Amino acid sequence: NVGNVEFRGIVVEFKKPASPGAKPVAGPEGQDPVKTDPAKTKVVFENERVRVLESHLKPGERLAMHWHPANIIYALTDAKAKFTDPAGKATEKTLAAGAAMWSDAVSHAVENIGTAEMGALNFEFKDSIEAAPKAKAG
Repeated sequence: NVGNVEFRGIVVEFKKPASPGAKPVAGPEGQDPVKTDPAKTKVVFENERVRVLESHLKPGERLAMHWHPANIIYALTDAKAKFTDPAGKATEKTLAAGAAMWSDAVSHAVENIGTAEMGALNFEFKDSIEAAPKAKAG
């Protein structure tokens, strides 16, 4: 760092190479968060192995039902959120700014139930061997 401002960075290290023959995992049709909520979620980096999304929600705002392959969520701010799965089961989580958590492939809607804007980076791993969740009939 040659400036007079503290440098902070995030490094995501792949512990092993992509599995031979691994192909990008495709999610359910119409559940790409960049397409379901383009005003709140944007792609900040993408290559053949990872896509990084940045999302911001004001208090009370929601992200529509969407899907992620296996991923790491990094909280840019303190956050209190409600995650609701396709069956309607809701889980509340609180993350401190700078905290990270792992998630297997998932479909969910997200609501900011805190009192301040929340921001997060989502590192989606494209060569995950997990299958996309099956849509329920009915």
